[in-house]
Amino acid sequence: MINLLFTAAMTGHQVWTSLHANNALAIFDRLKDQGVDEFKLTDPELITGLVAQRLVRKLCAQCSITLTEYIASGGEISDTDRKIISGHETSVRFPNPRAKKCCRDGYNGRTILAEVIEPDSKLLRLVAEGKREDAQHYWLTSLHGMALKEHAWLKIISGEICVMDAVNKISGIDNITEERKKYLFSRDNEI
Repeated sequence: MINLLFTAAMTGHQVWTSLHANNALAIFDRLKDQGVDEFKLTDPELITGLVAQRLVRKLCAQCSITLTEYIASGGEISDTDRKIISGHETSVRFPNPRAKKCCRDGYNGRTILAEVIEPDSKLLRLVAEGKREDAQHYWLTSLHGMALKEHAWLKIISGEICVMDAVNKISGIDNITEERKKYLFSRDNEI
């Protein structure tokens, strides 16, 4: 089935499909597992976009509480979560254990965490050569990418999602360097 999609793309049709993968670059591995030829995976006319996404519960904007209120209500926060929110303790929010009429459980809907790659020839070549770390670095720096964990961190520090919910969905949030955080924070208005 997947090869039929590539055949359609090779005739100039725009094709969209979905499959499960851990992150956007892992899509290449999943396509290889499905039997897609290597030359198709490195053609920038065929692979024009890759998206990985997760849905996370969105805190209720009406009744979410501050870190101080959360701790006072008996809430606990792990050392890992403290590391993630360090420097942003006044802006992070938590679900209200005594939710109001505005919501039932301190949450109101869901929001997306996503990473989007618009690959160029160099990125595709790095992937084809098996240089996954180089491809990741190139995407994040030269193509100005943003990893799932980085998007999660921005939504945590803005108070849109709870740090514990994000950590349950996305790994590595605690491994974002301070330098990278400063960069992400500086471009937050672009998102």
